[in-house]
Amino acid sequence: MNESYTNISNFSFFSRAQRQLDTMISKLESIGIQEHGVTEEYIRDSCAELLRLLLQGHLDKLAHDESRFASVSTADSLPRNHVRQGTTRTLVSLFGPVTVTRLGYSQRQASSLFLLDAQLNLHVDQYSDGVRRRIVGDVIDRSYDQAIEHHKENCSGLIGKRQAIKLTKQVASDFVGFYERRTVSDEETSDLLVLSFDGKGVVMRPNGLRECTQKSAKESKKKLQTRLSPGEKKDRKRMAQVAAIYTVHPNPRTAESIMNLDQQENVVKFRPPIRNKRVFASLGRTLEQVIGETFDEVIKRDPEYKVQERALRVLRGQAARVARGIRQSASKRKLEKREAIDKCAGYLCKNKSRLCYEEALSEGLPIASGVIEGACRHLINDRMDVTGALWSLQGGEAILKLRSIRSSGDWDEYWKYHLSRSEYRNYGELLINEAVS
Repeated sequence: MNESYTNISNFSFFSRAQRQLDTMISKLESIGIQEHGVTEEYIRDSCAELLRLLLQGHLDKLAHDESRFASVSTADSLPRNHVRQGTTRTLVSLFGPVTVTRLGYSQRQASSLFLLDAQLNLHVDQYSDGVRRRIVGDVIDRSYDQAIEHHKENCSGLIGKRQAIKLTKQVASDFVGFYERRTVSDEETSDLLVLSFDGKGVVMRPNGLRECTQKSAKESKKKLQTRLSPGEKKDRKRMAQVAAIYTVHPNPRTAESIMNLDQQENVVKFRPPIRNKRVFASLGRTLEQVIGETFDEVIKRDPEYKVQERALRVLRGQAARVARGIRQSASKRKLEKREAIDKCAGYLCKNKSRLCYEEALSEGLPIASGVIEGACRHLINDRMDVTGALWSLQGGEAILKLRSIRSSGDWDEYWKYHLSRSEYRNYGELLINEAVS
């Protein structure tokens, strides 16, 4: 054994890890020339066990050093003054399963309390923070089956599909609270604060559809009973409401530049990057609720309501002349099939107050829907619209929340908040009597 470790107090807790490391070194010293991939596999597999033993040694030392108290209780329950030694639980870590040994405080007709569990912020289930974050991070980007396979290839702490779905819902549970308590200061800028909204259908399980769609689905006669025929999506989708809010510097343009008719055609004009973007989508909330939440964010960024003044200017304008010209042209040409033309003209007339592009371009306002369409594609299509996917309302909502958090750049901050809320839910406020000698 290495002499540098022999004088360390309680080194026995890590002796198995030391033996594992010594075995690995001896193996590497003894093997001859072989393909480097074989060596890589050996080191990777052996290191997983080494890391597991290090974590186990750390937990064993904590158990050995744990102080014993006269009683432990929560703020609203009886004190647990019966102390049991050697109680254990399994923790599935990134490196494999380990055993947590700790003191248990119990009382009749009351659930047991484990102070060390609270101090370590262990969850009610057996999965560690590392496993939870790794599997949920994978699930955000790929199907549950693919995420499980990827997890098996890279982690020793195994997890099943059902457990992965449950963990995903748990991790997403603090979405609303996180954004409600987060403070966003006034940006104090004259740049544009842009809001954009859209909707995107998600194929749902029957019990996840809205009531009116469920009724239509029951009454409809599908060509195929087990799956949709090509192009058949009727009565199978629930509309997800998507919102985006961001700040961007004004970008004045002309109509000619939009149509690539500018004289300086060989000059690529710089497009100001957007910043402080937040995107979110929801299957459970209505469009009105999503828009309301977006304006709550606007008020945090723009407490003086400067956006309202800009919005009023954007909404001034006309499109009636274009609609009138389209209809007159169709009449002069005596077109018979003009349903699409009339529909287009009707849209222009109906929305003429919002189609004031000349003002928008001259003032540098965005007129394209690229940001919100990109949000729909990234938040929904890339994950929710995979072949064969059928979503429950809770499962789909959880995925949308987590993808929204990460797309908005808030993942690390949200994870810390989620862990703090989990600790409060699981353990509350523990009251501890004086230590027993």
